[in-house]
Amino acid sequence: ACEKLVQRIFHKDDDCLVPSCSFYGVYQPHLYSNKFVAFSHFSQIAEFLALPPGAPINDLRVAAEYVCSLSLEQLDIVFARVEDHYNRVHLCFHAAFIWVLLTYGFGFSPETQNIEFRTHFTGGIIDYVMGAMIYELNQDPWLRKPGNVSHLMEARGTLQKDTGFLITT
Repeated sequence: ACEKLVQRIFHKDDDCLVPSCSFYGVYQPHLYSNKFVAFSHFSQIAEFLALPPGAPINDLRVAAEYVCSLSLEQLDIVFARVEDHYNRVHLCFHAAFIWVLLTYGFGFSPETQNIEFRTHFTGGIIDYVMGAMIYELNQDPWLRKPGNVSHLMEARGTLQKDTGFLITT
């Protein structure tokens, strides 16, 4: 029941003006078999649910169903390790949201094991700031004139060398 409610958040039927969209008519490249790192809130929820970094995302669905089946009293007992009360009582929604986002929204197969939930990657912390930097670096080529990308390549090399953040294929 929660899954169907969360699916309504994503507008999969919005017009898609390019060959492949995820939701809200936003382009999404083909996923192929690339490896992905899910960090920040994704990894926090996976940690609350005691999911190992490389677990199939179907394990997330199973954990979400379990959490959502608990009463608030049971939730307080079973998930007492989740210290923040807000995080504990909203764990059902957050787990269901992440499951729906990954499968229904982005189109990952429930059996996929190419998503790792991580807070650290080769010694460096992965957080919003890192994600924002990677996003900006990936947007930069479209904003610059052709041929003027030396600063971009230098920044990407520094980012990969100093932080260890790599997207593997």
